[in-house]
Order: sequence, then C-alpha cells, then structure tokens
Amino acid sequence: MGRRNEREGLLMDITISLATLFWLVSGIAAVYGLYLILRKPFVKLEEHEYRINKIEKHLASSKETDVLILKSLNAIANHMIDGGGIDKLREVRDELQQGIIESHN
Repeated sequence: MGRRNEREGLLMDITISLATLFWLVSGIAAVYGLYLILRKPFVKLEEHEYRINKIEKHLASSKETDVLILKSLNAIANHMIDGGGIDKLREVRDELQQGIIESHN
C-alpha cells in the first residue's frame, strides 16, 4: 500500500507540473500576442513617416523645377513681345542647364 501512495503522489506531482507548465506557456503566448498587437501600429507609423519624407523630398525638388520652368516661360514671353532680352534668355538657359545637372547628381 505504501508504494501505491508513493506512485499516486508522484503522479500528482507530475500532473501539477504539467498544469503549471501549461499555464506558463499560455501566459508567455498571451504576452507575446499582446506584444504583436501593440507593435503593429508603431510599425505602420514608421512606414508612413518614411513615405511622407520621401514625398516631401520629391515635392521640394519639383518646386525648384517649377520655378526654373516659370522663369524660362517668362523669358521666352518677354523675348516674343519685344524681340530683345537675349541676355535674359541666356541666363535662364544657364540656370536650366545647372538644374538639369544637379537633378542627375
């Protein structure tokens, strides 16, 4: 009878140990799941910030190009109106060439 009680006691210890292990693993899984849920918005935020910065850089370079185009159109219009302004056309041409060179670098 003594051995039977020892075996049952050992079985109870193993059962308690498995139950404890189960709860421990469940707790770890729950914490990891919570981590994944809470991390997701921050990852998307970083991705959106990257895209916004990329768009802002593109817009800044587009503004510079737009200014050069408007200067060119203004110089051409002045030349067509009064027939002169060749020096202004040369200045704008040089600015356009410099802008093209900078945009390729």
